Amino acid sequence: MDEAAEAAAASATARAAAHAAARAASHAAAQAATHAVTQAALQAAAVKASLLRQQQLASLLKQRRRSAYDTTMEAMLAEGEDKYSATVAALAAADAVGPAPPAARRKSVPEQQEDAATRGGEEDESAEHAEIYTNYLPLKVQDKFPSARPHPDPIVETSSLSGVVPPNITYQHHLEEDVVSGRISNAQLETVVYAMMRFQQRLEDESRAGFFLGDGAGVGKGRQIAALIKEFRATGGKRVLWVSTSADLRFDARRDLTDMRCPDVEVFPRAKNSLPKGDLSKLFPSGVLFVTYSLLVRKNGGEDGDEPAPVAAPVARRTKAQTLSDRFPAESRLTQIVNWLGEGDGECLIILDECHKAKNLVHEIASESTQTGMAVALLQMKLPNARVLYSSATGASEPRNLLYMLRLGTFRYESITDMVKDLTRSGLGALELFCIGLKANGTYLSRTLSYEKAEFIMEQVQIDHRMQVMYDRSTQFWTLLFNILKKLPKDVGQGA
Repeated sequence: MDEAAEAAAASATARAAAHAAARAASHAAAQAATHAVTQAALQAAAVKASLLRQQQLASLLKQRRRSAYDTTMEAMLAEGEDKYSATVAALAAADAVGPAPPAARRKSVPEQQEDAATRGGEEDESAEHAEIYTNYLPLKVQDKFPSARPHPDPIVETSSLSGVVPPNITYQHHLEEDVVSGRISNAQLETVVYAMMRFQQRLEDESRAGFFLGDGAGVGKGRQIAALIKEFRATGGKRVLWVSTSADLRFDARRDLTDMRCPDVEVFPRAKNSLPKGDLSKLFPSGVLFVTYSLLVRKNGGEDGDEPAPVAAPVARRTKAQTLSDRFPAESRLTQIVNWLGEGDGECLIILDECHKAKNLVHEIASESTQTGMAVALLQMKLPNARVLYSSATGASEPRNLLYMLRLGTFRYESITDMVKDLTRSGLGALELFCIGLKANGTYLSRTLSYEKAEFIMEQVQIDHRMQVMYDRSTQFWTLLFNILKKLPKDVGQGA
């Protein structure tokens, strides 16, 4: 009995111990689970608090300057939550006091960049100007004619042209007195020298080569043309045709010739007189005939504003010159001028000033060509011995605008039409290379005044209601007129 009782007691004790162990393990597991849940809850709360702080910061930063945002972020990342909280509190206090004075505010990076751009604006514009343009010095003229004075104002040329060295000068001019006295600068003398050198050459069709002056405003195209006329007369030339856009420019031509000490060179017609009809050789044995492009397409004896010369229908299988001649009959002004210039051996000088006026000459001399373009082309075809100067700052803006410049040469193309078509297909880069080639063989010069120190101010002018109505009505009128003109046949008004 004693043994059985002891065994039962031992068994009960063991069960109690097992129950106690189980309860302890369950309690530990419960504690561990509770701890894990607590930790998760704490982490979630921390994340929520962090998000709340970030929202608080973002809301605050929308109202504060960018520099404060930079300071806050640096403080939060480098020095922890305590510094972050202190910074937020400081910002809140600053908001309560008011914004800091502008002078004490540290500018943000974008503002600093904007200020730097503003301060360096002039330098940037100068750098851009220097990149596109290069200061121009006629080095070949300086070496050959050291007595020539520099141009009174700084002039530049495009960077692409500045890398090209023109040919060596082989021509001896006759303008020493004008050069020494400063009536023409070394840059202006360069035009005269290279033009005369070019006139001594012949093209593939045996016509005399021409020269293209593409100077912009301020270089003195009128003075250069006058100097070229004086040089031409010094070599024995007598008759000059000066074609421009307005009859009033004849007074400027007279002034430029006077400045070049050419009082014996007569410019006619005089004053506002119209060009007389008939044989001009009897009235003007020598001198400068100044006419407009519109007069080239007029009838003999008419004045600017008369009806244009009749346009004949194209004739199949005829040469280009024959087709053009059909469009300008014997009684036309063009024929009268050609007869005056071509008398004898036809050794004359033709100045096509503002020659872009003749740019509308199409490839096949079709009905789309203007009378002016065809007249300029025929003028050159009829006078193969003429020295031709093209003068325009915008003469080579598009390849097709070169079609009337027959004396530039075809450069191994069958015709200038084929050359222009190839340039058109190749794009503006090819046109730039073409101009570079023209300068390289002494056919082209293009300079302009430097705008390095030029300044301008933009002003906004407020207009009253009456002026607004007047402006609106005028724009409506011109729009209506433009639409009407677009509907007209293309052959109407071609002589203008």
